[in-house]
Amino acid sequence: MVSEIAPADLSAWMQAKRPHGQPVLLDVREPWECE
Repeated sequence: MVSEIAPADLSAWMQAKRPHGQPVLLDVREPWECE
């Protein structure tokens, strides 16, 4: 399942997913969102 995670919650999310294997984080922002 794909989750939307707030930056402040990223560390806790990574720790929660670790027992299931190495989590993969995909950055799907549009180029203009990074400017």
